[in-house]
Amino acid sequence: GGRGGRVRETDEERARRLRAEAAKALKLKKIKVFRAITTMKFVEFTDQKVKERDKKLQDTLHALNQDRDGHRRTISRAQQDSFFQRLLDDIDSRRRAMEERTHAAISEQMAAMTPFRARPYSPSRHYSGAGSPGRSRQRSQSPGPGGTGGSRSPGGYGSASPGGYASGTESPGAGSSAAPSRPTSARPSSAGARQGGGFCLL
Repeated sequence: GGRGGRVRETDEERARRLRAEAAKALKLKKIKVFRAITTMKFVEFTDQKVKERDKKLQDTLHALNQDRDGHRRTISRAQQDSFFQRLLDDIDSRRRAMEERTHAAISEQMAAMTPFRARPYSPSRHYSGAGSPGRSRQRSQSPGPGGTGGSRSPGGYGSASPGGYASGTESPGAGSSAAPSRPTSARPSSAGARQGGGFCLL
């Protein structure tokens, strides 16, 4: 043992330590060399790709800028007129087809609306209302108070008959056995008063 408790290594241990350090240094050197080589290769590969891309772009621009008159197709005047006429015919056919579809749609709508039209006027239908001809006619032809239904006199209501009775009632000498009906409400009429005190039915 040495001073301070330190153990002195032998020659064999020293040689083993030197070999381990040399192997470690060699490994680090190899790693550095590999990194340097990969970096150089990456730069070369990138430079090559950039050059290829630039060359492709230049070729494309040159192909676009070059004169292409030799590859251009030309048509005659007759072919141009024929093409234009076909366009006009196509426009006309499309317009006719559109008009036909429009007329068909309108006809279909009109056919659907036909059942909803109003019914025509029928003379047999009864219309009720004040002042209508039907009511006035029914009133004029309705039976009188006597039950036999008197006929309307030429003078109308309010004109007295020669016998002193108002129109719409039978006179005593009409040949029937029925007695003259008694009016429910009567007032003296001016014409009846002048002719002998007749009455007018309201």
